[in-house]
Amino acid sequence: MLPRVAGLIQSFFRWPPRAPVPAYLSVVFSRRNQWLLHLVFWLSEFSLIVYAFSQVLPFELFIDRVGISTLLHLVFAYANWFYFVPRFFLAHRYGLYFVATLLWLATLVFVRAYLDNWLGLGRLFANVPLFSFFHFGMVTFPFLIMWTVSSLGKLLDEWVKKVYLESKLKNSQLEAELRWLKMQINPHFLFNALNNLYTLVYLKSDQAAPTLLKLSGMLRYMLHEGEAAKVTIHQEIAYIQDYIDLQQLKMEERPSISFQVDHPAPGPLIEPMLFINFIENSFKHGNLDDPRGWVKLGLRVRPEKVEFWIENSILPGQTTKDKRGGIGLENVRQRLALLYPNRHLLQIISQDNVYKVRLTLLMQP
Repeated sequence: MLPRVAGLIQSFFRWPPRAPVPAYLSVVFSRRNQWLLHLVFWLSEFSLIVYAFSQVLPFELFIDRVGISTLLHLVFAYANWFYFVPRFFLAHRYGLYFVATLLWLATLVFVRAYLDNWLGLGRLFANVPLFSFFHFGMVTFPFLIMWTVSSLGKLLDEWVKKVYLESKLKNSQLEAELRWLKMQINPHFLFNALNNLYTLVYLKSDQAAPTLLKLSGMLRYMLHEGEAAKVTIHQEIAYIQDYIDLQQLKMEERPSISFQVDHPAPGPLIEPMLFINFIENSFKHGNLDDPRGWVKLGLRVRPEKVEFWIENSILPGQTTKDKRGGIGLENVRQRLALLYPNRHLLQIISQDNVYKVRLTLLMQP
């Protein structure tokens, strides 16, 4: 029976909980506020006992009773809080928990009755024997309240701490995974850019210096803004434009490339380098060596959402799958799943010699 009752109580504080901790509980159960809460509780308990005893006993008797009662209640409650609940209840040893706390309760009740008798303190009811069931009931009832309050308070405290630590760990894991995915982008882009720059330098092209200047600006963005959690739409657009310019510098034939932007100032903040993989994929796999090849991309920004789209021509039967593996679309999918869970829509279509990507990001209010 006791394990079943304990199981019902434990299920109320099931770990991991099914819902996040309310913000007000996180504030209340912070270390500083918790001590303040304990102080307020004991002052309230002390005041209540003073008021109750002052109605039936003279001052010289009830003040001793108040001191003894408060001290024994405090000893019982904190023994339960710091020892019995962590040692037995949280270890799922419910039977031992109830036996141990009942023995501890009985011990303090007898101590209280003995002190009342030894110190010659008056009784609330003159016709009731000191060692009687009625007197023990009157003494035991406040201890039962302390038992309930300290047990529920400790369980709630442990629940809040556990959820906070799990949330902190989850955020740390999320940040580590995002950093790892970002780190994959930088070497991948740098490898391709240096290959292009090497070709221009080897051919002694006049475009080598402008290419190097564009590349340095992009690397600066990747090292600084790329490590930030959020960037402005304007910063991301400038980065995309630099990438397009860098690609055009190396092309002997100038295919049709258009970049349309529709956004109000300043617009929402977004994670950096979310779109670059799609753009790089279009330039890498599109038939841009053909003068008839083309790339069209655009951004439409609104406070509630950001829409990105890109289309490029491909040769008949051509696919855009990166057979080297590396970053590719899987990297983008993972980042989107982490950053915009249930708040993004990614569509990739290849038909009629056209490769299309459309990405919609829903902004949080």
